[in-house]
Amino acid sequence: GFSGWKPGQYPDPALVEATLANFPEKGIGSVEECMALYLDADYKILDVRSPMEVEDEGKVGGSYNIPLLLCQKKYNPEIEKKEVVQTPNPDFIATVKETFPDTATNIIVMCSNGRQRAMQTLVALDEAGYTNLVGMKGGYNYFYYVFDNKFRRRDIGRAKTVWSADGSTGIFASGVDFLMSDGGDEGYVAKDEVDYIDWATTLAASGSATPAAAAPEPAPASFAATPTPEPTPSYAAPPAAEPVPATSAPANPFAEFLSASPEPTPSYEAPSTPAAAPGNQFAEFLTEKPGEGGSFW
Repeated sequence: GFSGWKPGQYPDPALVEATLANFPEKGIGSVEECMALYLDADYKILDVRSPMEVEDEGKVGGSYNIPLLLCQKKYNPEIEKKEVVQTPNPDFIATVKETFPDTATNIIVMCSNGRQRAMQTLVALDEAGYTNLVGMKGGYNYFYYVFDNKFRRRDIGRAKTVWSADGSTGIFASGVDFLMSDGGDEGYVAKDEVDYIDWATTLAASGSATPAAAAPEPAPASFAATPTPEPTPSYAAPPAAEPVPATSAPANPFAEFLSASPEPTPSYEAPSTPAAAPGNQFAEFLTEKPGEGGSFW
């Protein structure tokens, strides 16, 4: 059980009730609200920090670590210290979709401080069709300041910090940022000194389309549209051939059927009651049958 909590802190029943009523529409949740969503409303925590950070700093129990950026600390002789080398994860969206195939899954997005990477992730997942998204204000750094990894509350005092977001298409719009009204613990404790790159922009600049906006797979070769018409195949109708001397032209076995000239009238006079004509072996092809739309030729 939880102990040492005050009104407005998890598991305050009033906090839990208000949180379940306000999310995911509210968009950005405090650590207290995210605890209520995680433990009382079947939300999953998506930790987008790099594996290096998870190994060094720990993780929230039961969370899913899918890094937005792959980070490594490497020594830079020019500045004579280690720096964080960042690479965008090209498989990020595909891995999220594999982990959470249902786009209605309730997801809490968490990075180190709830800022750059969390907001980039919220934008990307929103564009990928996920509908129940919440960003954790303060990220893992502040969560771990308030709770340990077994969800036990630490005995601390905290000043209030105001967070907000502004964007053109909603709370997860590109360019969204947090605004702090004071120097409270959320801003100080959650601080991350690394200036993280923009995942989507860097991925596009590297020549890899972001999976969320990737072009559809090409159609099978037999159906794919060709921007430039193919050259005329060699079996297309050739230019008019040189006239062939009459003496060398082979006899046409179908000449008697293709000739437009009527057959000559017999020299004898037809009897008033004609005798039955011998059977024509091509009659079924030359005679139009009802409903078949014309003769064989």
